[in-house]
Amino acid sequence: MPSPLFSFKKNPILSGAVVLTLAGFLSRIIGFFYRIFLSQRIGAEGMGVYQLIFPVFGICFSLCCGPVQTAVSRYVAAQNALPRRAGCPGQSRTAGSYSPETVLRAGLLLSFSLACLCAALLYGGSEFIADRILLEARCGRLLRWMSLTIPICSIHCCISGYYYGLQKASVPAFAQLAEQAARVLSVFLVCSVLSAEGQEPTAAVAVWGMVCGELASLLFSGTAFLLRKRPEGTSGSAFHYLPKIFALAAPLAATRLCISLLQGSEAVLIPSRLQLHGMTDSQALSVYGVLTGMAYPAGVN
Repeated sequence: MPSPLFSFKKNPILSGAVVLTLAGFLSRIIGFFYRIFLSQRIGAEGMGVYQLIFPVFGICFSLCCGPVQTAVSRYVAAQNALPRRAGCPGQSRTAGSYSPETVLRAGLLLSFSLACLCAALLYGGSEFIADRILLEARCGRLLRWMSLTIPICSIHCCISGYYYGLQKASVPAFAQLAEQAARVLSVFLVCSVLSAEGQEPTAAVAVWGMVCGELASLLFSGTAFLLRKRPEGTSGSAFHYLPKIFALAAPLAATRLCISLLQGSEAVLIPSRLQLHGMTDSQALSVYGVLTGMAYPAGVN
């Protein structure tokens, strides 16, 4: 009878779940202390301004990244299983089949194209979104900075989906830790420099941390992909999988978009209702920052 340890190593689903759980747990612990540090440096009002931009990021992520990642993972898993279905483990795939890398290229083509479009629209319309939708002019600069993260996020999300499909969760797990570590370290360094110069950090420092975190995650996952062992099989054209990935990602994107829109409505309504009942703009954003960035930290992690 095989030992439990041997069975654990031979079960990629179980081992992957454990790796992702540990990485997520460690990331949350780091994020917990990061929230404390960030709230002390930029204050409750700064946290409120920072949290206002996350529904916009959620909408962009719903359109460009998350659904495509799921579709890439599904079709990579299907293509990776073809040799085992044929009863020929270790042999090349049959003629007419496509390698998992073909699926990844198709996902990258779709996701990165949509991400660049969203980033351009967000960058150009940042002032309108900040003034007319979020009702906070200070969000304009934050949205422009945040738009830089969307194309980066689309690439490493597709690579993560590729590794999920191969049942190799270690790369996405360590990429998540690299993102969190880079975010925390970059914000800490910037705050230290500003303090040395006698300046007070603002919410822009936190968005800078987002950019650095996404870059670190991309560098880690991209390097792991480039250094991987090249599998045998038919490469094929990425355009073959574009309709399939789009067909699977579209309903997922619609569902996530509805959720993001509801969260966006909440982000706009809470500060405005607080102002309607007698609070100043600063007080309302402070309460919103305490609620969403400290008590219920949606987005900070």
